[in-house]
Amino acid sequence: FTLTAPPSPSWCPPENQPLPKPFSADKETVFKASDLEPGEMYRFLIGAVVPRPVALVSTCSKEKDGGPVNMAPFSYYMLVCHDPPTIMVSINYSRGKPKDSLRNIEETGEFVVNSFNEHFVESGNHCAIPVPYDVEEDQLSGLTLVPSRFVRPKRCLESLISFECKFTHCHKIKNDAGDIATGVVFGEIVGVTIKNEVWNPETKVVDMALFKPVSRLGGNMYGRTTSGYEISRP
Repeated sequence: FTLTAPPSPSWCPPENQPLPKPFSADKETVFKASDLEPGEMYRFLIGAVVPRPVALVSTCSKEKDGGPVNMAPFSYYMLVCHDPPTIMVSINYSRGKPKDSLRNIEETGEFVVNSFNEHFVESGNHCAIPVPYDVEEDQLSGLTLVPSRFVRPKRCLESLISFECKFTHCHKIKNDAGDIATGVVFGEIVGVTIKNEVWNPETKVVDMALFKPVSRLGGNMYGRTTSGYEISRP
């Protein structure tokens, strides 16, 4: 990870920062969201809203033994609040039904968000494979599930950070046809497991050079976080 100078270090307010070539202010396309079919909107948005962090979500069934265990990656994911520490994962419905992860979260009230790091990106990506409910993705991907400390669902050993969460609520979003299209899950972080080498316990700052988070871009592309720059708040 390299820390560089910002793009325009000499900029001073209210100096205008013009469009760079090849862009032009008089060459724009305007359209209504309804002009695009759902598939077209999906392809457009996943390429326009980037980079997106990836949550590798592990859940378990409501059965006493916790099985079967489910693990799947989601890039509709974000930090929501730090007090209380809350994260959000949006889980789209599949063929009109909630995916296994959402089903488990709503039935058990718990889940784990595991960081998606570059050293296991192929294995993590393989967890997106569509399989029956009783098939456990860790067995197919080679990833290792180990007991969590504060919730029933297991965490991913290969992840450098795991957030153990209590489900707080889910906001269901309907499409124009009146069908539920996605469930936006909110969860409060009640416990964290972090590899010692990847953070400073005194400053509580994560080392980006070692963390190597992976993000989702358009299509099937993933992105690396290899450089950054600092700009002080006004």
